[in-house]
Amino acid sequence: MDAPVEKIAIGLPDDGGAKDSQADVIADTVAAVDAADGRAGGDGSSVSVSGTFNTCPALQAAVASPPAAAVGETINVNASAFDKDTTDKLTYVWTATAGSFAMPAAASTTYACSVAGAQQLTIKVSDGQCEDMNTIDVVCTAADAGASS
Repeated sequence: MDAPVEKIAIGLPDDGGAKDSQADVIADTVAAVDAADGRAGGDGSSVSVSGTFNTCPALQAAVASPPAAAVGETINVNASAFDKDTTDKLTYVWTATAGSFAMPAAASTTYACSVAGAQQLTIKVSDGQCEDMNTIDVVCTAADAGASS
């Protein structure tokens, strides 16, 4: 199946001068630009088309170790991502259904259990234009009440 084509219409100003025009093309599409000066026979004018492309980052791994801890204890979490655009600066954001992260904007950090039960940790990675996300399920167990004497 061919990628959908996004048609871009660029008009010339009435005085025949240059006109700049911009259009966004969505991923998995092909942009087609037709250019004509509208004059019979043409005059040898040219059209210049330039653009930039962005490849979205992709999470390669998201790991919690250990996968369970008691309330008040921590779990190490780590995410790694790849972006074909090597100059893009990747940012990370961790969130959770309960509990907290020591450094929620770091690729590697610790998660602190605050409520007993199953918790879902979400990691999002972004290059500023698009993002990828993944979730990790962990279990926070009730804190040990201590040994009886």
